[in-house]
Amino acid sequence: MELAVEVCRETGMVEHAPGVYARHPLAFLMEAADDICYAVVDLEDAYRLGLLSAAELRDLFDLLCYEGYSPPDAKFEDDTAIVMLRSFAISGLTEACMKVWRNSLEAIENGTFTQSLIEACDKAEPYKQHKQLKSAAKTQVYTDERVLLVEYAGYQTIGGLLDFFYPAIVGKGEGLRERKLRRILPASSLRFGEERCENSEAYLEKLTAYERLLVVTDYISGLTDRTAVDLYQKLSGIKLPS
Repeated sequence: MELAVEVCRETGMVEHAPGVYARHPLAFLMEAADDICYAVVDLEDAYRLGLLSAAELRDLFDLLCYEGYSPPDAKFEDDTAIVMLRSFAISGLTEACMKVWRNSLEAIENGTFTQSLIEACDKAEPYKQHKQLKSAAKTQVYTDERVLLVEYAGYQTIGGLLDFFYPAIVGKGEGLRERKLRRILPASSLRFGEERCENSEAYLEKLTAYERLLVVTDYISGLTDRTAVDLYQKLSGIKLPS
């Protein structure tokens, strides 16, 4: 808690009460990026899984496209048209959020702005349209068995990889298994700040436990979904290297 308060003070965040701080202005942008990308990309993924038709997705994305845009004409195949519409939809929501950001910057900086940028769009339409996308994802995507299985597998994969690498890297276990895992970690992941070291054992000795934890979490979070699942299966003995 003391460290969190120190960070808040050093970054100039507004203190509403002792230990209670307003959100950092950049947090609003990060939240908007999440709100925009997940709403759009989740539905695009649903189309690729066959949960939504191209026509259904076109109708949803059309709602978000900015004024004056030209929709893809009939000469484009569905996949190409969807990629174009996804880009238009993200641009439309981004422009709406940036308008709120510019108009509300003083309130954001002084800590009196309490809505998300999506919620505060000066025209009600972008927020309503965004809600329609979220509603479609909730009713037509997130309840599908395949999606649920993928999500559950993701929980198992991330937790499993942390279980493998934590004792080897953070705890510096000296068993054969831990030593082998330290050799598996790519040299490119062995860095903290600007410093790099090709010898994992020598490098990790120089780091604190917290810094070693960052090495692990940075490595795992940087894996693509497919690579993470593949690595977890191999380390678990479910799948052998080809």
